[in-house]
Amino acid sequence: SLADVGAIRFKIIQKSEVLGNQEIIFTVAGNGDIRADIQGNDTQLSYIKNSNGYFQSFGSDVTEVNSDQIKQTLQRFNLFENLFEKLSLSNTSSKVHKNNDLLVIQSDQVKTKVSLSADSYLPTRLSETVTTINGDFNRETEFLDYQSFNGFWISTRQVTEVKRPDGQGQYTEEVTIEDVELLKTIKPSFFNAL
Repeated sequence: SLADVGAIRFKIIQKSEVLGNQEIIFTVAGNGDIRADIQGNDTQLSYIKNSNGYFQSFGSDVTEVNSDQIKQTLQRFNLFENLFEKLSLSNTSSKVHKNNDLLVIQSDQVKTKVSLSADSYLPTRLSETVTTINGDFNRETEFLDYQSFNGFWISTRQVTEVKRPDGQGQYTEEVTIEDVELLKTIKPSFFNAL
């Protein structure tokens, strides 16, 4: 488990029709702390989730993050806990059924469905309804190109299609995950809001 390793660090390359292209370095600790670093021309923007909440650090300026969308994005790249947390398997009644070569887990309460490979039990697709300030969106992510990093299987390419139920506001995003490092130890101060 990640708690045994300490932390994982990886770079994502995000290609979005709406947001453009950007590189983000994510570090996720076994205790659930997350840090996302976005390097600008002369500065670095960091988003941090720790036991005290969510923070944004830009240079020496630190502010609390109130945006649910930023919080959801940070949690989305917590590669080890995200799918199970979204399903809230321990808190809801979920249905599991087999569909061809997939196991499908459907959770009524949180409007989420995960398809897993029946052979490897790795996620192949995540369908969910996401609520934002602009209304509800259907987000469907396909998990592709799995690779093993010291026993951790990670989808190194994820293609997400987002659309509103009325068909308006549709866009596609592709995320590539590179430079995966498993860290035995990491200083807890790394996740402090500077």
